[in-house]
Amino acid sequence: MNVEVINSLSDRRWFDFISDHNRANIFHHPNWHSVLKKQYNFNPFVIAVVSEGNKIKAGIPFCEVKSLTGKSSWISLPFSDYCQILYNDEKEVNAIEDYLLKKSKETKISAFEIRSEVPGTNIFLKKKDFYLHTTELENDLEKIFSSFKKTQIQQPIKKAERDGVYYIVSTSFKQIEEFYYLHLKTRKKLGVPIQPKGFFSKIFEELINKNLGFVVITYKDSLPIGAGVFFGFGNVLTYKYSASDPD
Repeated sequence: MNVEVINSLSDRRWFDFISDHNRANIFHHPNWHSVLKKQYNFNPFVIAVVSEGNKIKAGIPFCEVKSLTGKSSWISLPFSDYCQILYNDEKEVNAIEDYLLKKSKETKISAFEIRSEVPGTNIFLKKKDFYLHTTELENDLEKIFSSFKKTQIQQPIKKAERDGVYYIVSTSFKQIEEFYYLHLKTRKKLGVPIQPKGFFSKIFEELINKNLGFVVITYKDSLPIGAGVFFGFGNVLTYKYSASDPD
C-alpha cells in the first residue's frame, strides 16, 4: 500500500475523504487544523493510505510538537479530544503503523500519540486514563428527556425552568465573549491554565462562523451563568467546552 504525507489544509482529497467517512469528526476537519496553525503555529499533516487511483483510503492527522527540552513528538492532535484513524480495512491501519515505525528509526521523533483506540496494534502503549462518552441523538425531545436520570438531570432542569433560567443557541461572537467570561471563572476555580481569547476568536472564524459549531448560553435575570461550545461535522456533534459561574 502506498502511504503519503499530505497537507490537510491544501489537499482537497483529505476533505473529500472525511466527508464520505461516517466516523469522521470535527478534529479531522481542515478548519480545525487551521485553528491550530493560526493560534499555535502547528503545521498539520496527514499520514494517508492512497490507492492507485490517487484517492485516500485511510488516514490520520498529526502535528509535530516540540517539548521544552527540544524533543519532537507527533500528536493526533493537540487540543483535540478524540481523533481516530479513519479506515475501512485493518490492513490500512497496519500500513500506517509500518510507516510510523520506519519514521521513528529514520528521524529524531521521540513519540507518536494517538488519542483514540488503534485496532490490532502492537506498537502503541495503551493508557486507560481517559473515557469517551457517546450518546445517540434523537429528534424527539420528549424521548431524549425521558432517557435522563430523574434525580440527577430531569429534576434540576425542571427547577432551573421554575427559577426563570433560559437559554439561547447562537453563532454570534457576542456569545463567544460571554462564554469566555465564564471560561475565565471556571478555569480560575479549577486552578488550571486559561486558553487565550485569540484561540476562541479563531474558533469563531474557522468553525462557528462557517456553520461548523454553535454556542449555548444559559441566563438568569439576563446574566450569563452557564455555557457550552459545540462543534459538528458529518454524523458527530462534539461537546467541546463548558463553563459556568460558580456563584
